[in-house]
Amino acid sequence: MDPASIASAVVAFLAPYLAEGGKAVAKEVGEALWEAVERRLRGKPAAAEALEDLQAAPQDEDARASLRLQLKKALVADPDFLAELARLLEKAKEEAPAVYQAVLQGNGAIAQGPGAKAAGAGGVVADEIHGPVVTGKGGRAIQAEQYIEHQEVHQDTAQEREGKALRRYLHNLRSLCNALPLAALAEEEGPHRRARITLNRVYIALNTTTPVPLSEEEKARLHEDRPWMRVESRPLSALEAAAQEPRLVILGDPGSGKSTFVNYLAYLLAGDRLGEDPLPDDWPHGSLLPVRVLLRELVAYLPDEETLDRLSAQKQATRLVGGIWDYLAQELEATYRAKEAMPLLEQAVTTGEVLVIFDGLDEVAAERRKVVRRAVEAFCERCGKGRVLVTCRIRSYQGEARLPAFADVTLAPFNEEQIDEFITRWYGTMADQGALKPQEAERRAKDLQQAVRPLMELARNPLLLTTMAGVHTAQVRLPEERAKLYQRCVEILLRRWHEHKAGEVPLLKQLGVSESRLLAALREVAYQAHVHGGAGEEGDLPRIEALQVLARHLEEYGKAERFLDYVDNRAGLLIGRGGAEGQEPVYAFPHRTFQEYLAGCHLALGGRAFGRRLRGLLQEGDRWALAARLGAEHLLYNVGDVTKVLDAAYTLCPVAEPESEADWRGVLWAGYFAVEVGRRTVEEDKEDPDGGPIFLKRLIDRLVRLLREERLGAM
Repeated sequence: MDPASIASAVVAFLAPYLAEGGKAVAKEVGEALWEAVERRLRGKPAAAEALEDLQAAPQDEDARASLRLQLKKALVADPDFLAELARLLEKAKEEAPAVYQAVLQGNGAIAQGPGAKAAGAGGVVADEIHGPVVTGKGGRAIQAEQYIEHQEVHQDTAQEREGKALRRYLHNLRSLCNALPLAALAEEEGPHRRARITLNRVYIALNTTTPVPLSEEEKARLHEDRPWMRVESRPLSALEAAAQEPRLVILGDPGSGKSTFVNYLAYLLAGDRLGEDPLPDDWPHGSLLPVRVLLRELVAYLPDEETLDRLSAQKQATRLVGGIWDYLAQELEATYRAKEAMPLLEQAVTTGEVLVIFDGLDEVAAERRKVVRRAVEAFCERCGKGRVLVTCRIRSYQGEARLPAFADVTLAPFNEEQIDEFITRWYGTMADQGALKPQEAERRAKDLQQAVRPLMELARNPLLLTTMAGVHTAQVRLPEERAKLYQRCVEILLRRWHEHKAGEVPLLKQLGVSESRLLAALREVAYQAHVHGGAGEEGDLPRIEALQVLARHLEEYGKAERFLDYVDNRAGLLIGRGGAEGQEPVYAFPHRTFQEYLAGCHLALGGRAFGRRLRGLLQEGDRWALAARLGAEHLLYNVGDVTKVLDAAYTLCPVAEPESEADWRGVLWAGYFAVEVGRRTVEEDKEDPDGGPIFLKRLIDRLVRLLREERLGAM
């Protein structure tokens, strides 16, 4: 690695974070600064790796932008880094050759240093001139076909600073939205480690479950391509739905692509405003400014319902909208490094030239959804003609969460054509980036397309299909059950902490712990993160709580700290996100469903009381439903413990008649477990006098009543 060439990349990144005037100083002392920073980065392998990747990256601006964002995260994740950098800069300035600066007031000229020459206002100085010369205010010196414009040095105006900040915001938003977290699975083994799979390279247009009649032109095209087909309608695409409805809720199952769709739309809008990519023809609303709000993070900026109820209607709206603006201001500064763009963002909202995305209503605790809904509604009134999208899981969009003024659509699963196209793009990206030869990429794509045919129920889910592609890329046979697939992904991601570079000790060896012990700790971290989401705060786990959980399993607080320091700089099964100024970092998993899988494993493996632990969670609504199912599937397919799953089903659907909504939810969960175990296995269980065939009769009777009487509303 060439320090001189790397220095330019480091300085280009560091300059915006230095004190005012730091950019000029950094150029003067680039190599000296790099030497100091390099010493600092020896304990930050992810930052050093990101720098190497940035130097080796192809001339693809999207890939380079993604790498720059990784570098930023790696460097600034440590809250002490910027303070130390300032000290390093001062030291580098002292070690660098002296740089002198003279200041001239009024007309005249200054020459400084050996051999320096100067000319007064409107003058030219040169050893030799051939050809005409023009001087004077605003003039130019011309020789042959070359000229140098006279430029006046000036400070950026407030308007210019705002414009630059807005471009920085758009670039960073574009990079964030273009990230495909589970693509990291493809980087784990073999020659594919240099492949950088981003969303724009593999995105497949999503459809909804809403049918629309075919136009005459569409019928003609279909008849030309497939004359044997007689089709009168097609699914409405998600983009068409967003274009048609100014206020829209995008609904879908876990992993169905809700966040992926809105991220991709924000990526396109940001690219169009930057002049980098045109908008698709299906989007008729022009270059709206994309604004993304993560609702699980917004909650912390909103008052509780009791506080709101003490205010007048006008003050309630003001307080709720103010909370959203406070969140956006913090995001502009901490995430996008573009706080000067706030006036332009406010202007876009006021004029309606904006697309506001409220992502993840289902990730807000049930008791806080009403306040969030009211905040969204209040903000919509300020947006005027601006467009607003909200995403939510299907089961969570009921009761206090519903937005009466919004239309809603439900995302459809992938069809076979979409699945094949995704796989083609996945391996095509690897060929384009030189990770695989074109013939090998084509062979692998065809192999995966055949491998997913028996697993179509899983492959129709975009998240699971991405997971399958990552596992397949790592040259592993695809598991047939969801829990096995997740477990394989967990194993691949854990492998990152076994790796090391020359002179570096692998993480697990540093800590002196086994993989099984670390995995048990991560399962509890996932469980606590899911519990934490129930308090009306973020589901991600703050550092102090993560340390407490890890210390219990790793037996030393110091080991827990070393582990999280490592995670801050090298993504894997757990990802560190640097907290905003004055706030501690938080930790999350590559996708919320992985959190639910690991939390479910923690529930399932915590002794024999799996069923009793689940009964204690029934009161919390459907927030634990997927974790409960994944925990049961883990026991069945990865552990082979059918008895514990049966016992849990019996506990969830006991002899006593269900009385409350929570009791009926237990019946539903027991039904999921019974289907997974299989009827024959249930009937053959003779150990529990109220289990086996007796349980099955009881369960079927109650499930029929649950559906007929709509005990849990629309399911």
